Amino acid sequence: MTIDSLSSYCRIPICSLGKSLFNSLNICLDVLFARELEKCGYIWWANKDGIPDIGTPGISIDQNESLSDCLKCEIINISFCRTFTFEIDISLFYFNALLLSEYFGLQTFEKNSVFDDHVGLRILKDLLMRWYQDLITNEKEEANLLMQNVSLWILSEDSLFFDPTLKNSLDRLVYTAFNQLIKKLEDLGAKIIYANLFKIIIETNKRTISSAESFISYILSSIVKEKNFAFVALSIKQTYRSYLQKDKYNYAGLIINEDKSQELISKWKIVDILPKGSRTYFNQ
Repeated sequence: MTIDSLSSYCRIPICSLGKSLFNSLNICLDVLFARELEKCGYIWWANKDGIPDIGTPGISIDQNESLSDCLKCEIINISFCRTFTFEIDISLFYFNALLLSEYFGLQTFEKNSVFDDHVGLRILKDLLMRWYQDLITNEKEEANLLMQNVSLWILSEDSLFFDPTLKNSLDRLVYTAFNQLIKKLEDLGAKIIYANLFKIIIETNKRTISSAESFISYILSSIVKEKNFAFVALSIKQTYRSYLQKDKYNYAGLIINEDKSQELISKWKIVDILPKGSRTYFNQ
C-alpha cells in the first residue's frame, strides 16, 4: 500500500501527508477524527506540544498521569516444559478491546473522563466498525492499516488529538480484556508460560503431537467463539518439543518444523555483553 492510495481513501491531499507511511497514518487519523467530531457537532482544537488544552483557564491534563506503568499486561512464569508447548500469535487485541468495550467494564470509568460519556471513545468505535466493514466487504487494505494503527495513535503523544484520559481508558480496557483472556485460557486447562498482548506461550501437558495439536485447536476455537473476543485473531506460530524459560530475555526451545525436523533456538541476555567473537560459541 502507498501514501497515494491512503490519500485517496481518506480524501486528504497527498501534500498534507507525511513522508513516511507511518506518519501519514497518524495525520489521517487526526483528520478523520476531527471530521467525526465536527459531524457530531463538537468544537475541537489541537495542540502541537502534546499537552491537551481542555478549554478551562488554569486547568490542564497532566500527560504523565498514565496507567500504563501500573496496568502491566504480561505474565512470566519460570518454567521447564517437558511436554509439547505452543507459541500463539495474537492480533487485533486493541481493536477488539475498543470495539467491544462494553464487555470490559467501560461504564466504570467513563464518568471520570474529560468528556461526558467519553465522546472520543464512542466516535472511535464508530470509525473502527466502518473500517472493519470496508475491509470485510471491499478488502480495503487502507481500512486494515487504519484499524491496526488506532491504538498507536491513541498512545502516541505526537498525535494532535493526544488525550491522556482517552489513553488511560484504552489502558483500562486492554488490561481488563487481557485478564479475561488469561482466565478463560486457564479455565480451559491451558498452562500459561508467557503472555503479553501479542503472543501467548502455552504448555499442553500432552506427550504426543496429535493430542497436543487437538488440545490447542480446542482452546483456540473456544476463545474465538466467546462474544468478548469476537475480533481477536489467534494463530499458531511455533510448536516446541520442549521449552525452557527464565524470562522474556532468557529462553530456549526445541522447535518442531513443518517437515517434522527439530531445531534448537535460544536467547540469553548474557550474550549481549560477551565479546563478539565468543557469542556464537556460547549459543552452541
